[in-house]
Amino acid sequence: MNECGKKFGTYAAKAAEDDVCVTRYGKPSIWMISHAKHARSPNIEKLIPHDHPLYHLRERVDARIAEHEALLQLLLADSPRNPEPEPVVRALLIYTLFSIGPDRALHFEISYNMLYRWFVGFTLFDDIWPQDIMSEATRRLLAHRDVVTLLHELVALAKSVRSFGTDEYEFRINYALLDAWRLAASSQGELA
Repeated sequence: MNECGKKFGTYAAKAAEDDVCVTRYGKPSIWMISHAKHARSPNIEKLIPHDHPLYHLRERVDARIAEHEALLQLLLADSPRNPEPEPVVRALLIYTLFSIGPDRALHFEISYNMLYRWFVGFTLFDDIWPQDIMSEATRRLLAHRDVVTLLHELVALAKSVRSFGTDEYEFRINYALLDAWRLAASSQGELA
């Protein structure tokens, strides 16, 4: 416990001068910023590290998702509780690129990790979808093989953009999960 307190004190002192990314198991876990900076910076993008691969990936991912907008809208159109599909696809990409655990772990990461929150499309002050709505939306999208193919393309795009960032950040791509999604979607056939 003493070591935890010492590390926190060190991080807090550094955060008074500059933003501090605290990692856990090699993934960004918590960002510490000074209160003064937080009060001045309601724009989450100002707090995102510009050398992280996700920063360079966001616009390219959005362009690829836009090519599939009609299909994505159709798949989530019949439920008024469903979120917009574009952020859900970006959340699924985070899920895959960083090998995040079950749905509730993904929900937690997007809620509290500013980098992931920004990448998915939330501001600092937006409420994230409830976990049950997020899980249902991801299930419905992943049932369609074209969405799974899009995710495979986005992972390949992420691997190519990775070279723009530093070696400090790494993707831990869950290929087994991608293959399981592809198998499940192909066994269910196309949705109308």
